[in-house]
Amino acid sequence: MPELIKQRISRLSQQLVMAALAAFAAAALLFGLLQWGTHTAIEHYCAQPKVIAAHEAATAQLLQAYVTEHSITLSDLSALDGWTPAQELVEVSIFTGEQQGYHTCKAEHDGLAAMTPYTIQFADGTATAYINDLFEHRYTDRATLVDLVLFFLCFVGIMVVLIQKKVAVIKRLEREIRILEGGDLEYTITVQGQDELGELAQGVEDMRKAILSREAYTQRMQRSTNQLMTSVSHDLRTPLTALLGYLEILAGDTRPACESSYLEKCRQRAFQIRDMINDLFEYFYVSTAEHAPQEFPLTTAQQAFGGLLCDFADLLRQDDFVVAPLPQLPEETLRVNEKLVQRIFDNLLSNIRRYADPAEPILIKASVQEGELCLCVCNAIRQDTKKGTGIGLRNCEQMMLLHQGRFQHSTSGEQFTAALYFPLER
Repeated sequence: MPELIKQRISRLSQQLVMAALAAFAAAALLFGLLQWGTHTAIEHYCAQPKVIAAHEAATAQLLQAYVTEHSITLSDLSALDGWTPAQELVEVSIFTGEQQGYHTCKAEHDGLAAMTPYTIQFADGTATAYINDLFEHRYTDRATLVDLVLFFLCFVGIMVVLIQKKVAVIKRLEREIRILEGGDLEYTITVQGQDELGELAQGVEDMRKAILSREAYTQRMQRSTNQLMTSVSHDLRTPLTALLGYLEILAGDTRPACESSYLEKCRQRAFQIRDMINDLFEYFYVSTAEHAPQEFPLTTAQQAFGGLLCDFADLLRQDDFVVAPLPQLPEETLRVNEKLVQRIFDNLLSNIRRYADPAEPILIKASVQEGELCLCVCNAIRQDTKKGTGIGLRNCEQMMLLHQGRFQHSTSGEQFTAALYFPLER
């Protein structure tokens, strides 16, 4: 799980990088639209004759003010070089009569005939000025600057919104993990969205459920073990007390007939104690076994249980039990540990031998129910049987848990049913 969490955090970093690129693309698109819109509007505005005339007239007034302030003469037009650098994007051509006396560009200015002439009063006479004010570029430069600011604000705004959402989810997840660390495993982790953080939260929630399930299982097993030890100690005490009593009788009675009878009873009790101890040993073995479900081989129901059920039925028939015709097994795939399954059916066989009525047939059923293969063994209960310890059935339950499956048993009237549920491979 920690490795999986690291992978999701790495993918989250990649997702943030992609989000930054997407935010940049969105901001760039906005910038392009703003550039197109503002430039179009400025071009339309600056193309108006009244606007052009107003700017040229204003520039002519500035030129006249500079000439007057510095007492510039027609013979010293080069003095205008102090004014023109301050006038961005302004071209000025000055004519004295028909002769061009000054021009901000070295090349001849084209289209003077279409321009508006302005009379400029110099210290020693007048001259005609033609002004080409490229004020449109000043507007576009300022608009571009504003658009860049809006681009930056848009990019930062999108990133802040995205990061704040992620940070809020991370802070909430951190807070909820601290609650779990405090021991409150009943607290449910909030899972929202299908992104990496949602998957991360789901991973933590799954881990919480697994821990909670494991604790519940451990507690259940502890209670079951305590009950089992109490039951076994009582059930062992009964045949052991009887065995000791028979041995006391044998010690004080030397008659051959009596000796033979009590020796047989001692033998039966000793076998009973042996069977209990074997069942108890198997219970603790399977309870502490560390079998991983993924290690179980993949097989079909026919391959796993076909021969096993035939052998099971043959052994019952050898003990004079009647076995109904075996069911047709489905061609479903599942994961099965053959040794564990063999021991399950050995326990069922032992249980039938001890408690089943040979006069009634043993029924074996197979079916597929909601993604599980169900095998049922049904038998009638003998009237003279005493209640056993139930260790064998508990062993079956433990071994089915190792298969990630279920074991259920029930008694209805005089009928006993044991059901095995194996999860099918999807």
